[in-house]
Amino acid sequence: RMAAARAARGVHEKHQPRNLTSPEREITAAALGRIHSVLELSRRTPVLRSLDELLRVAAEVASTKRELIYTTVSMDRALVQLVFLRQWFGNLGARARNVLLVGANEHTCQVVREASIPCFADAAAPTQRGRQNGFGSQVTLKWWYARVLAEARFHLIFSDPDVVWLRDPFAHWERSFDFQGLSDIRS
Repeated sequence: RMAAARAARGVHEKHQPRNLTSPEREITAAALGRIHSVLELSRRTPVLRSLDELLRVAAEVASTKRELIYTTVSMDRALVQLVFLRQWFGNLGARARNVLLVGANEHTCQVVREASIPCFADAAAPTQRGRQNGFGSQVTLKWWYARVLAEARFHLIFSDPDVVWLRDPFAHWERSFDFQGLSDIRS
């Protein structure tokens, strides 16, 4: 646990994600500016309090083709989720500008934003009950967000934050689906 906490704070440089030089992964100044603007949006709108607010934020984060990569997360005490998020976000390269990261609570997003990753705390979804695959509300939340965003005609990819992307997922995935996901639970 201590090693994971140190890694979450960036102590182990060798474990930090590397920026590969392929054109799909290269982050341009424009993409960095866009990522920064999404971080600022998450600071101005730290909590998604209504469906209208969610859809407004999603429209600002999405690409011009209404593409979104999203995940839901709940922060653990040891900050292992933060290690995963840093790697996940970094591995998305320029596509990180279209990430909608939804925290199960405000504390989660506070920790994530301190790491300079945009995060929006959920307060829009109805109360989620139950568990899925032994995990709590962050997993059941993903299904509510998938339904709402798909109904609003966004092109969605759900990705667990411990999945590594080597290329832009939207450049290679079929657009005829309403929703696509990648989770290590069933991979």
